[in-house]
Amino acid sequence: ALPMPVGFLAAPFMGKLPVFRTVLRWAGSVAIEAKDPKPWRDQVRDLLRNGKNLVVFPEGQDWLKAQDFDAGLAEFHPGFAAFAHDARVPVVPMVIERVEVEIVPFETSPIFRRLSGNPSELETTKKVMRYRRCAVQVLEPIGVDLFADRPKKEAVPWLVDEARSRMNAALG
Repeated sequence: ALPMPVGFLAAPFMGKLPVFRTVLRWAGSVAIEAKDPKPWRDQVRDLLRNGKNLVVFPEGQDWLKAQDFDAGLAEFHPGFAAFAHDARVPVVPMVIERVEVEIVPFETSPIFRRLSGNPSELETTKKVMRYRRCAVQVLEPIGVDLFADRPKKEAVPWLVDEARSRMNAALG
């Protein structure tokens, strides 16, 4: 369990599913398209400024889409850094350490696919990693004082690199 309540930035198809959409909203989570976060920028900034903790997977779905479960971190999308800079909030990197996992076939029902808009990632994902046991390591926060005074064009790539560097170090 994490030491505080959190919401998530989720894949856009999750927001199309009636039950998931309600759960996401109730939990203070947002379904967002990583390639075009602009429509959600104000909502995410407001959640962060109002003290909501959001868990963001900076790789988006790229690691899963690659289907290479032995690979390291995939490229990070810069959205998390832009959101943190805009809201003037710290970034707390976390890593999930595998303790006991298995690779299993990924199957979804036709109803689930239809309700979610049949996103390509559901079609192309053939297998997933099921965590039977894992450890979540919460790393030292990247303080606002380290990036807030920088221009956004400088702060965002710095914050992406800093978060990635700390996460890679923690993963060994």
